[in-house]
Amino acid sequence: PSAPLSDTANTLALTKFDNAGIIDHTMKNILLGVGDTRIITTDKKIGTGSLVFDGTDYLQTVNTEPRELFTPNGGDMTWEMFVKFDILDGLHCLFSKYGSGSEYQFYYDNNSTDWRFVYHSSVYTWDDNSITTGTWYHIALVKDGQTHYLFKNGTSLGTNTATETSLTGRNFALGCSFNGNNSALYHLKGKLDEVRVTKVARYTSSFQIPTKSYPNK
Repeated sequence: PSAPLSDTANTLALTKFDNAGIIDHTMKNILLGVGDTRIITTDKKIGTGSLVFDGTDYLQTVNTEPRELFTPNGGDMTWEMFVKFDILDGLHCLFSKYGSGSEYQFYYDNNSTDWRFVYHSSVYTWDDNSITTGTWYHIALVKDGQTHYLFKNGTSLGTNTATETSLTGRNFALGCSFNGNNSALYHLKGKLDEVRVTKVARYTSSFQIPTKSYPNK
């Protein structure tokens, strides 16, 4: 073959190993790269590589544990990662949980220069007009009870009070959100590194951002 193999009606298995380095180190989730989602080694914050998004692709989890793994109404949560924007031209979603539309989504709105956590139809914002392209930022969204903290590079951008109530089996994704037809939108145009989601409120005050890879726990 001189071109990538394709999935036909009679194909039983097809392993291209294009994204072999994209794994969940907790071994709880299978990660599915959609589009041209891939690891690059030339631009990263920690370790040997980062995940790059070109504005048309994303990464989703296929859970080996119940999909409620990423649902925050069961207790405290922390979503954290390093992000570097290559282009800022609208809405750029870092992560979301979806199925017939997004249950929640977290994105940077370059039009209004703020971060937004949207839970169903409720919108919670944090002003931040200092985001630029070409810079790595550590972003941490923390749910501690009903109090939601947002930290950038270890410094608090403020709090919002929100209540998450529903429990669904929707998927978790990096790099985009979804509309009611499950069509991807708000694509990230940039890179993510050291993504960690945990069922604990890790930060409620200023902290030192990581300088080495997270432990596998």
